[in-house]
Amino acid sequence: MLFNYVPNPDQSNWLQEFLTSLVKEALDAHVDGRAPRSWQTMLAHPYSPILESRRGLKSRYTHLTKTVKKMSSEQSSQLLALLNSPSYYREVLAGQVSYKPASGISDEFLEAMKSVYDFGFDLLGKLESAPGETETIRDRMYRLAYTAMPAHYCPFCGIDRFDAPHSDMPRHALDHYLAISEYPAFGTHLPNLVPMCGRCNSSFKLAADMLKADDGTSRACVDPYGDQTATISLMNSSPFGGGVDGQVPLWRIEFEPPSEAFETWDNVFKVRLRYSESFLDAEYHAWLDDFAKWGRDKQLSISNNQDASNALNKWASLCPKLRDQGFLKRPMFEMLAACALLPDANGARVTRLVRTLCAL
Repeated sequence: MLFNYVPNPDQSNWLQEFLTSLVKEALDAHVDGRAPRSWQTMLAHPYSPILESRRGLKSRYTHLTKTVKKMSSEQSSQLLALLNSPSYYREVLAGQVSYKPASGISDEFLEAMKSVYDFGFDLLGKLESAPGETETIRDRMYRLAYTAMPAHYCPFCGIDRFDAPHSDMPRHALDHYLAISEYPAFGTHLPNLVPMCGRCNSSFKLAADMLKADDGTSRACVDPYGDQTATISLMNSSPFGGGVDGQVPLWRIEFEPPSEAFETWDNVFKVRLRYSESFLDAEYHAWLDDFAKWGRDKQLSISNNQDASNALNKWASLCPKLRDQGFLKRPMFEMLAACALLPDANGARVTRLVRTLCAL
């Protein structure tokens, strides 16, 4: 990711906590050999008036308590231990614990649990974030995320802009980072919901499992609400030889610092492919034209390789870090600046290019 979302400590996760309490009650009652409590008795004030009319919860909870009877007490206890851990989600996301106990859980129970969280996820767009408020949980979450962004671009691609939160404009998707189809217990867990542009959500991620590769092996992934971000480096690209006629660089896109989590990001969202095809190749000459206009306005005199490198580095420093594909423009010009200093034909060719651009 190009930047992380800022966790909002004042943002209540009350719906997730309530739904999880239903699942835990079904498991706990099975382990203790008693009848489970009714779902209404577990509604916590002041949120009980918000949910007490949602009759869909009753049927789902009833079905859940029936399916748990087909499991062993040991299986119930193992799952209950996971759900009781306050760091369960973070540990699963970091690959420190398995989502499911090794002994396995019945598919029927998992489907019943998924139905509870599916219903809850739908409620996030309908229920107010707190009693007396008109803003829904999902709308508030998007507004807080949008306000805290360092740039109003999707952090998964840096390409598409996010629209401002407004009642007359559709809100961007809040995607399940760990897919609800695979990790239903996190279906309404707010740290598992991230604003994402339509292309990243609907064209690339879809229902991809962030924690498992296509061959089923485990892999690391970035926590969208963590502190791990990638910087794009093009330093190992060749300044010529790419594109149809070799008149654009031969790109080598690298992430700094190198990380398996960033490789997962690329695998799911195809960022290297999108960057090289849609921007670095497609916009290369347009970006050079912008540099040329600036160089002529500044009346730059390019006499040698060092002059060319200095001019390219100066322009790179003026490119924004995130906005308007600055995260690609800046490393592109930094790469050309480094190549201008090469004591070979490529260095001389880059210097001639800069001299020509600034003289036009």
